[in-house]
Amino acid sequence: MRIAVAVLALFLLLAVAGAVYEGLAERGDAKRYPVPGRMVDVGGHRLHLHCTGAGGRTVVLEAGLGESSATWATIQQQLSGGGRVCSYDRAGYAWSEPGPSSRTAGQAADELHAMLLAADEQDSTSSSHTPTVVTLCACTPTDGPNSPQGWSSST
Repeated sequence: MRIAVAVLALFLLLAVAGAVYEGLAERGDAKRYPVPGRMVDVGGHRLHLHCTGAGGRTVVLEAGLGESSATWATIQQQLSGGGRVCSYDRAGYAWSEPGPSSRTAGQAADELHAMLLAADEQDSTSSSHTPTVVTLCACTPTDGPNSPQGWSSST
């Protein structure tokens, strides 16, 4: 019985130490790696959107396979000389806050659409480097002049 209590106490001590460490590390990360763009409310949580350049149709870059918007940093810098370029993080990735527990392509597409509208980036074309094309295709809106237009994707 004593061994079981000792093992349980050790387990609880390690769990508390891990939680404290994670909390401190998260605060340190926020200082070392500040949000490079802005946070846009999409109805209950905020997504990170980083836009550079100006003029013409906005190109929206979406990272896939668990990557973040930082994946596009070099390409975004190069493209922004010729127009407006935005990269973003889906809910729960990098700087974006976690979204609802239901993480479907439809939910991600709705959040992308809401973010672009809220950020006033309506005249947009999207590009992805992985199978996130499902999200982009699901985001082809048809609800009027305030919708992002001309969605396209490449794999």
